[in-house]
Amino acid sequence: MKIWRTAVFGMLAVVALSACTGTGPTEAEDRQISLAFDQARHGDGALLEQLAPQIRTAETPQALLQVRDIIQNAGTPCERTRTYFSATNITGTSGASRTVTTRHQYACPNHYLVVDTEIHSTDGAPPLISRLIVTPVDSEAARAAQIFTLEGKSTRQIAFFIMAASSPVLMLIAFLGVLFTRNFKRKWLWAIASFVGLAKFSMIWPTGEIQSQLASINLLGFGLTRYIDALSPWVVSFTPPVGALVVLSLLWPRWAGLNGAEEPESTSSKVES
Repeated sequence: MKIWRTAVFGMLAVVALSACTGTGPTEAEDRQISLAFDQARHGDGALLEQLAPQIRTAETPQALLQVRDIIQNAGTPCERTRTYFSATNITGTSGASRTVTTRHQYACPNHYLVVDTEIHSTDGAPPLISRLIVTPVDSEAARAAQIFTLEGKSTRQIAFFIMAASSPVLMLIAFLGVLFTRNFKRKWLWAIASFVGLAKFSMIWPTGEIQSQLASINLLGFGLTRYIDALSPWVVSFTPPVGALVVLSLLWPRWAGLNGAEEPESTSSKVES
């Protein structure tokens, strides 16, 4: 056992792999990524020297000219937004290395640009660019993707949205009903149960495609989300308010004034003699 424990600790000491938990690249890394984009825009030959050997081939100069044309056709000025970041640090017996991957969105007059960049650095060597991909996105399509609207949607999509919006409403009604209904036992438990939903259904709003997660328990019933990427669609999500429906089924007889509906939490009898 001691030998195995020593071996495990030895391997952990030799190689350590960790993902960065920071919110973005370092100032130097961000400066290099921004500089690479500017060099690509102007067709600066110095960019070629910063590329990692594995992506520096005979076709690379021509590819960089195509990238230059794409960026210049987008126009200026461009507003830069980072939409993705990850970093991986590797420490081993041969040294340490760091790989940073970013995605930036450039909102330019004629096109949106999505720029994927990866830089790799090792101890004692300057960081090199191991990936640089520039993808143009039609500005009108990008602006249209940012707008959430019910106009032009199918009956199926409208019905889904109504169900999604109704879920938190039923949850709130059940919660308030628990709080304000007298002599309702275990109020704290049923108040929590009011916000519990089973399963989750999501609709990609532009296409109407529905995705489901049946084996899930969720709190709150409605979601309207969109990633920051230029063409990311709006997604409408909801969870069936099972807890709220159970609570309302217990509260309804009391509200309807049915016989025996209002029972005190406890009964006692007192006999005097």
